[in-house]
Amino acid sequence: MKLRRFLSMFAIHLSIALAVGCSSDPDPDPLDGLGLREAPVAPAEHGLPGEFIAGGTGTDLSVLRLNPGGSWEMETPDWKYGIEESSGIWRRQGTRLALFYGAEARRTAENWADLRAWQPSDGVIPFRIIAWGRRTYLVDDARARQFAAAVESGAEPRGTAGGAFFMASGDDSRRAGGPPSLPDEWKTLLAAVPTGEYTRGPYPGGSYELREDGTWTNEEHSCSGLSRARRGVYSSDNDLLVLEILEAVTEPVEDGDPVVWKPWSGTIRFHVVHWGKRAYLVEPGKWLEFVNVVNQGYEPRREYEGFVFLLVGDEGIPVSGPPPVPEEWRAWLLPQPLKGEIVDVLPDGTGVCSLGERHGVRKGMVFYARSPGGRNGVAGSVIAVQEDRCILACEEGKSSPEFTEGMRVLSRFANDEDRE
Repeated sequence: MKLRRFLSMFAIHLSIALAVGCSSDPDPDPLDGLGLREAPVAPAEHGLPGEFIAGGTGTDLSVLRLNPGGSWEMETPDWKYGIEESSGIWRRQGTRLALFYGAEARRTAENWADLRAWQPSDGVIPFRIIAWGRRTYLVDDARARQFAAAVESGAEPRGTAGGAFFMASGDDSRRAGGPPSLPDEWKTLLAAVPTGEYTRGPYPGGSYELREDGTWTNEEHSCSGLSRARRGVYSSDNDLLVLEILEAVTEPVEDGDPVVWKPWSGTIRFHVVHWGKRAYLVEPGKWLEFVNVVNQGYEPRREYEGFVFLLVGDEGIPVSGPPPVPEEWRAWLLPQPLKGEIVDVLPDGTGVCSLGERHGVRKGMVFYARSPGGRNGVAGSVIAVQEDRCILACEEGKSSPEFTEGMRVLSRFANDEDRE
């Protein structure tokens, strides 16, 4: 579906927005046959501006209009398809506003006043109406943390029409003044342990979903279906998250087969790491892995997938400075990327590198060695350190010897041009 493709791409960079505009009666009427023949409600009577805009500049702007009859239209620039147009039904309750489209619009036509029908799905897009002085924004709950981060960093209130969040047309010239009026429900989203889905993509562990009612679910999938699942209740003590397991799926489930939950007991713990406005979950005893992916440039990531559990949506939040890690691990965070070379290869296949303690090297760090002019290389762990030398061993699964004298050694190699 075109709208769904737009939302998937736009969620990383922008918040979805709505534009309320006056238009002539459409032909045919989009509400025909939907059971929504109540008297049309003009946007002005809801206190909403006439148009909301987000995106880049000029022709790259996205616009969505809420028509007086209860229908909405969205125009979205797409690099492949040009201008994409979508439409549906809109409704408002207080500071909530939702777009219904497709078959979902028909299903919720008669019960739209029930907020339980306003949950995100393939046919429902819920928003919050954010008042900020004389400005009006539309932000979905999934991007609450991004909006708060934009306010804190000064990216909002912005002075241009386009931006990361939909704002009423013309509000870029209006004064914001004071802090924005944020929904009370966002207090949970911005709390010490924000609710939502934490994932590291396809890597082991799957994803953990923390719900506002204090329950959680963890699922791990394979190419054929569900491989394992657990669920229960959670609690937190400062930055320690405790997940109590109450039920589990212990046998692989093929796609289409019923899922059988069995009583289970156990406990899972995570440290909650707040890096700026981002929220990570780090397993106890996994601090070395965390600092390594930071040194290697895999974090802070800008993609959905990674090696550490990150709250979905936080990949779009910029950070500055190093992450807050326990004091005993701070020395493992390199202030600057290191570059050295393999100066010798020992009989057991390990490589002697020209980087040592005086460069900030610590045992357990992972470096990448590549032959000059070559495109491939090998990752090696530091197994011994001296003042100006260290010894690298090939990571498990690599055959030895892998190192050759003269190889360049890099501490940062995620998306690094030297690796290419």
